[in-house]
Amino acid sequence: MKNYKILIVGGGIAGLSAMRALENKGFSPELVEQSDAIHSDGTGILLGFNAVSVLENLGLKNEVEHAGVKLSTMTAFDEKGKSVVACDLDYVQEKSGYATYGIDREGLINILSSSINKAQIKTATKVTHVTHAPQGVEAVFDDGSVKHYDLLIGADGIHSAVRKAIFGEIPLRDAKQGCWRFIAKTPENFTKNGIFESFGVGKRAGYMPMQNGELYAYILLNANEYDARHMPSTQELLQRCETFEGDWHMIAQALKEPLRTRFDALKDLSQICIAKDRVVLIGDAAHAVTPNLGQGAAMGLEDAELLAYYLDTSKSIQSALQAFEKRRYKRVEAIKNKSYIIGKIAQSSSPLFCKLRNAFYRLLPARFIAEDTLKTLGQR
Repeated sequence: MKNYKILIVGGGIAGLSAMRALENKGFSPELVEQSDAIHSDGTGILLGFNAVSVLENLGLKNEVEHAGVKLSTMTAFDEKGKSVVACDLDYVQEKSGYATYGIDREGLINILSSSINKAQIKTATKVTHVTHAPQGVEAVFDDGSVKHYDLLIGADGIHSAVRKAIFGEIPLRDAKQGCWRFIAKTPENFTKNGIFESFGVGKRAGYMPMQNGELYAYILLNANEYDARHMPSTQELLQRCETFEGDWHMIAQALKEPLRTRFDALKDLSQICIAKDRVVLIGDAAHAVTPNLGQGAAMGLEDAELLAYYLDTSKSIQSALQAFEKRRYKRVEAIKNKSYIIGKIAQSSSPLFCKLRNAFYRLLPARFIAEDTLKTLGQR
């Protein structure tokens, strides 16, 4: 069983965590990454308790605690800075046994890449084609070489070449929202450990602290609120959010001189694609989700842990992949759909709907969102 020849395509969070999980089980997978180095061009990331539980099971508890900031609350405000709804993350930790962290995405990539056998990693290497073969799969590389593997794991993101080769062209579902992400210096007077979001009409803005005096922030606009051919500047985005009161004013000042920025048009995968013959997809390659639940990386981490478990305990690769797909499909489908719906609710363009939404949220019992978080993230 441990002698399986396994190739992981993609050196992001899903691919690196799969390599770590497989190595912990005694496997020796290879990993290829098309970029010149293992790195992230992302910004900040929320690690919910389910993600943290996987990282602890992978033996990376101390590293996560050192690199992340433990968060105590998730709170949403209206434009006047008044609380709409909150989730007590200390309560979630008490019930689940795991904290929630804010962390730099590059920091998480470094934690994972430092925990695996780097001799088995090849960068600047692209898989150009994948074909089924007797008792395995063949990968064609950009240098023209062809190698046979017992199993190929596609962890190459939302625009996965592996998925396209095996499942064909799967369209993306457009959420019709744009997201600008920022890393900036934390304002001196901002000392809260939580993730906070301001709800507007057709817009949102959020922020959370990270280590090393840095802050992760984001601004979302509905697609009809900006021209993709002439993207708004940071100054123009901040002007759009001038109506947000409370702590956002000091956050906005910090964003005038961002350390890093990134834009993404939010989309998810219209069809979940997990396994076929000796190829299995994990992370965004299998089930890309919108970021409204903060569960994109978490789903990849869960995939990695469970795939390694089934490969270690099943009698064959085929039975392992069947069990893995059966376990994962409903889970990722539920997260994908809930995240999409929450994004629409949180960013409605209707002023009346926004007023009714806020009023409804304020009627919820104090721990309703915390209990729902425990239920949603704990069902795997």
